[in-house]
Amino acid sequence: MSDHVRLNVGESNAITIPIFDNRRVDGTRTFALAFSNVIGATLGSNATATVFIIDNEINNRVRFSAASFPVKETQSNALIEVVRDFGSTGAVSVRYDIRNGSAHQGRDYVDVSGTMNFAAGQFTNWFLVPINNTHRADGNRYATLSLSDPRNGAVLGAQSNATLAILDDESPAVVVEPTETFLRAAMLGGGNVLFGIDGVIAFGESIDITMNTTLDARGHNVLLGGESATRLFNVATGATLTLRHLTLANGRSTNAGAIWNDGTLVLTDCTFSNNIARGADGVAGLGGTNGLADTTTRGSARLRETAQMPRQDKLLRVA
Repeated sequence: MSDHVRLNVGESNAITIPIFDNRRVDGTRTFALAFSNVIGATLGSNATATVFIIDNEINNRVRFSAASFPVKETQSNALIEVVRDFGSTGAVSVRYDIRNGSAHQGRDYVDVSGTMNFAAGQFTNWFLVPINNTHRADGNRYATLSLSDPRNGAVLGAQSNATLAILDDESPAVVVEPTETFLRAAMLGGGNVLFGIDGVIAFGESIDITMNTTLDARGHNVLLGGESATRLFNVATGATLTLRHLTLANGRSTNAGAIWNDGTLVLTDCTFSNNIARGADGVAGLGGTNGLADTTTRGSARLRETAQMPRQDKLLRVA
């Protein structure tokens, strides 16, 4: 389409371009506008433009709810969630498949590829992947999850591929994604957990330590954060939590901003910052402090912080 636009001095004008509804799902389309062959004037800085046509049929996008789904190999199943965005009109379906990576069908998991159906008005659905415990030290293993062949007006969302991460229990589990979900999966059942990435892991709620657990971030810059809303860890009686080369920050509670320790707590080269305990009983547990580099705290004594101090970096005392 092309045309001429005539303007007098001080005038503005509009260009009308008819748009047609093609009544099919084909996503956002674009076309370009450009001015040329100017007579009696010069082109300004905005001589070209892009027009976006937004598809009004896209109201059923299906995608995985996360980029990865970690599971300890001691668990019976991995739960894989698929969500439906931008409306839920009508019944739709989508195919899901699992492809081998370092994790192999039959050895590490059971292939359950198939078709997932969403009823009208349904926004979420899921499928279970049975997990096999290899009973040998073979580290993290990964398989690829994919969505394809959406039907009845559905289209694939941005997260149409994801990773199934099977975490070993005979060797240290390795956290390779900075998410609370991945960390919780790696810590399930206790044992040694290593970090293979840098990053900030934001906690939605505190993690209970009931079995001996070691978190080691040597060689990486890892911060565990309470988002100024929650304590990070609760160490139960008889359990040992060992933290190495980690920063714990922005924990908050009425008692113990970062860690409540009723068991044994071992800290090596850890930094505590901006953790707050406020309230009538806000004295028990480990709050925030700086300067714990190259320091190990041992013993089952409860570490205490001073309650309701105006400073956010607390002084540690041993009860």
